[in-house]
Amino acid sequence: GLASIMRAALAPWAFLTLAATLIHPRTPFAYAGEPERTVSGGGSMLGDVNISAILDSFSVSYDKRVRPNYGGPPVEVGVTMYVLSISSLSEVRMDFTLDFYFRQFWTDPRLAFRKRPGVETLSVGSEFIKNIWVPDTFFVNEKQSYFHIATTSNEFIRIHHSGSITRSIRLTITASCPMNLQYFPMDRQLCHIEIES
Repeated sequence: GLASIMRAALAPWAFLTLAATLIHPRTPFAYAGEPERTVSGGGSMLGDVNISAILDSFSVSYDKRVRPNYGGPPVEVGVTMYVLSISSLSEVRMDFTLDFYFRQFWTDPRLAFRKRPGVETLSVGSEFIKNIWVPDTFFVNEKQSYFHIATTSNEFIRIHHSGSITRSIRLTITASCPMNLQYFPMDRQLCHIEIES
């Protein structure tokens, strides 16, 4: 399973900047809505490659209820966060609110496909995500959260031809942060985001 703790030192009087970086190899991406042409069978083409045929091939024997490598080693899931803002820190409620992009990385060999010229990675939207296995990640100290859905779900998945997956989603969460206010207003608080699976 996954157990990670993201920590940030928070002080009500201090300016705070948090950032996590996500580095991707420089590879061309084939997006579902990129310059493409429609073929007679209703599929989408990128050059001579039928993107729809690749995506359709995943559903032939794929069962999203079964994790990758079932019966073998656990699935290793990496995470990064890119913090957009810390919108509140409440000493009264002992919590803080964070708006961020949450990214997860894992490998699912069932989603590997034959590399084709110009198509090493496929980027798909939230509708496709419903059809594949995703980690059951949750925030232990979460009080409240919501997904951003205007004008559409702020979520996507990139599938590399090797079967490595990147999932990105925008979230806003309010998380508990027990505080010792003995030295207020000269105190310094350490708040945690606890992530488990």
